[in-house]
Amino acid sequence: MKFCKDNPTKYYRENKNHIPPWILTQNLYFGTNIQLYSIQKSNIKTAIVQKMVPIKENENLDAKKELFSCLTEILRQFRNTAAHFSPMYLKRATQHNTPSKRILSFYLGNQIWGDNDPSGLGKNDLYSALLAIFLLMRDPAKRRVLLSKLSALDNSYEQDDNYRRSYRKYLDAASLPTNYINRLQNVEINIENLENSALTLQSQKVGLLKTVYHVKGSNTYHKDKNCQYIRNNGSSISEMSEQVALDRGYRACKICG
Repeated sequence: MKFCKDNPTKYYRENKNHIPPWILTQNLYFGTNIQLYSIQKSNIKTAIVQKMVPIKENENLDAKKELFSCLTEILRQFRNTAAHFSPMYLKRATQHNTPSKRILSFYLGNQIWGDNDPSGLGKNDLYSALLAIFLLMRDPAKRRVLLSKLSALDNSYEQDDNYRRSYRKYLDAASLPTNYINRLQNVEINIENLENSALTLQSQKVGLLKTVYHVKGSNTYHKDKNCQYIRNNGSSISEMSEQVALDRGYRACKICG
């Protein structure tokens, strides 16, 4: 807030009496945003990943959060590589954890992997960055434009065998599957289906926004503030949405639930 030279943060600092958080975050670096996410409480992280990654039935939220953290860190490193004009195809991200193939397949479909793929494919390479972009890009039109440009680039090397052989060498160096365009096309289909299904699931979860009640020290939440359990033990009661209660691992009261 104090040293930012870019608008809108600079404008608000110099012309207003405060800087709203939704203004401040527009000038945060990508890496800072990742750090900001990492220090949030569990329910805030849940809200973020549920906005950034389509909701899927029977998903594991902890695994989803871990995937989100892995993919955003991969994108941060590839973004920095691009910004410094380094060869992207040689880049390998370095981090403690790598994206789970099982969880990636859960959201993007099994077509992203092939029987003859090297064991490390999709962990920290350009392919993993492409998968991350497609999964986290919530604008279908932008995904289709990106896919169209990648497909046109791939097709441009079909003009003669020499071009194609050189392109194959590039794909090998980049650890990109030779049919990566077809795989990304399948990814786009799966994401669109996932997004359509997510709208239905989201509407079913609207009821989870209603207020419930929790007694300190208990692992149960209550839908009725006058529940017998609360009357007997309600020395310290907090209110929260039912979704937050579920995220914290609380169970619905059998008396009032």
